[in-house]
Amino acid sequence: MSRPRPHPAGPALLALGAMAVLALSGCGEAAQTDGANSGAAATGPPGSPQVAEQPTAPKPEETFTATLLFADDAGRLKEERRDLPAAGTPLDRARRVVEALIDGPHNGLTAILPVETQLRALYLGSDGTAYVDFDAGFTRGLAEGSEDALLAARSLADTLAANFDDVRQVRILVEGSEVSDFGGHLDLSRPIPARSASR
Repeated sequence: MSRPRPHPAGPALLALGAMAVLALSGCGEAAQTDGANSGAAATGPPGSPQVAEQPTAPKPEETFTATLLFADDAGRLKEERRDLPAAGTPLDRARRVVEALIDGPHNGLTAILPVETQLRALYLGSDGTAYVDFDAGFTRGLAEGSEDALLAARSLADTLAANFDDVRQVRILVEGSEVSDFGGHLDLSRPIPARSASR
């Protein structure tokens, strides 16, 4: 009795089967590798709570304490301390001080510079003279009496000298021009010396 001959397609089928097994095992490894990579990209194990990144708190604005001089009920100059932004140059801070004088007091004293006044410019000379240039609102608001004009000039000069060591005296300008006198009430032909400068 003769043995049955092997089917001609038998070896080929075996080879195809082996290749399929190898291919399937490769896919499984690739799937495992992909899973490992995706796990590495996660922020934590599955189910763990996600921690939100905390925003950085803004830094507080740097300030300096300014000494402002306003009038009391008896017409005398009294100090008010106020924190103002310190950013910028000394001239920037000097402008803020003058603008705070224009805004008026916060502690029950009386404003001296007219509220309608606008500060046009401010600069400091090499001799310690601060040139303060107001608009016409300065003269309109102080035209009624000599006492108001004298107090305004004294408040301005002493406040600037109290806050800035380089200021020795103040020259008031109106609309960019020097004013020789202030309606006969105040002589502005010369700089106003600051009493604070001699302390």
